[in-house]
Amino acid sequence: MEERKFRAVVSFVDSLEEKKQIPGCSIQIVQHGKCVLTHCTGLADVEKQRKVEKDTLFRIFSMTKLITCTCAMQLYEQGRFDLNEPLYLYLPEYKKIKVFSEIEPDCKAVEEAKNPILIKDLFRMSAGFTYGGSGLPTEKQTQELLDRLDKSILQDEEEIQPMTTREVIMELSKIPLAFEPGTHWRYGMSHDVLGALIEEISGMKLEDYMQRFIFDPLDMKETGFYWEEKELEQRLVKVYSTKSGKREEVKEADWYYRKGKNRYASGGSGLLSTLRDYMKFANTMALGGTNQDGVRLLGRKTLELMRMDHLSKEMKADYNWAHQAAYSYGLGCRTMVYPQKGGCNSSYGEFGWSGKAGSLVFIDPAEELAVVYMQQMMPSLEDYVMPRLRSVIYGCL
Repeated sequence: MEERKFRAVVSFVDSLEEKKQIPGCSIQIVQHGKCVLTHCTGLADVEKQRKVEKDTLFRIFSMTKLITCTCAMQLYEQGRFDLNEPLYLYLPEYKKIKVFSEIEPDCKAVEEAKNPILIKDLFRMSAGFTYGGSGLPTEKQTQELLDRLDKSILQDEEEIQPMTTREVIMELSKIPLAFEPGTHWRYGMSHDVLGALIEEISGMKLEDYMQRFIFDPLDMKETGFYWEEKELEQRLVKVYSTKSGKREEVKEADWYYRKGKNRYASGGSGLLSTLRDYMKFANTMALGGTNQDGVRLLGRKTLELMRMDHLSKEMKADYNWAHQAAYSYGLGCRTMVYPQKGGCNSSYGEFGWSGKAGSLVFIDPAEELAVVYMQQMMPSLEDYVMPRLRSVIYGCL
């Protein structure tokens, strides 16, 4: 009965191969703690004709961020830090920070930052960090750091050790920020820094903390930073692109996930997971932080704080992605605040995030609804898939 209710979702997902050349994808919907739809369609590997299954592994990229922020908020609930505290109290390398001049952003003029980075700036992407790129000076220098990280991971010589999470974040502190902390919103490495903060406060490696306080309690046995190469070959989806006008495989650097090859656990983008495993996390959040089996990740009021609108008027001007016009940004997630502006039929306070290759999560405590959608395409086609998928799902309720 429930699956018939969501047959429009199945039809939409099945149409993506023809309309957008997405070779394979999967979706699961859970409401009130009960699975109402699981649907897998298409191929995980076109060449080998390997189908997408419920246990297929996906690179979830930035959907890692929600888990990292949940870990940090667990420490917040324990009184281990305050959101308005300066970051340098815990990561002292961020005490004396530099920022590129906003007057001449294209040159290399650098000055001392007037504002400290507050811990809440890491959550809400207002610290001044960027990702790598070729635009702003901060992006260029961040790209150089990420290239050095990649090189350290690829080294086979025993005497050359891969960079650790803490080492990468210490190197990042030497790069001038793109703007004064707390003045703008910019998508970037803030949640990677948050991962290092978790390590510093908890005294545990980020991957160990996640395992003990997220994955083990929820019985998430198919989510992690490191995997054996054989299992990757058998279960990992290939990434595809249509940049050339036809579908082609993107040669991703899958060594990043191989067990023993990497000491850097990216709190912003490093996890692999499966449809059903990530749903265990999403469902718990949809139920207010405690799932139907009594497993508690966060308190209800803490979760409410996470999905509030945390952006200033100036920051909102930066958060201007057209397909997210209905959303603002909370503590590590998009959050629905302008449903009429975006033409959305979901609930006020519905929240979630997405991954670089198009995976998505919608979490709606008002409806006790969790949706996890998985695909692997670059560009992600999120501006097409996300708003339409959301409209179809909520149209079925």
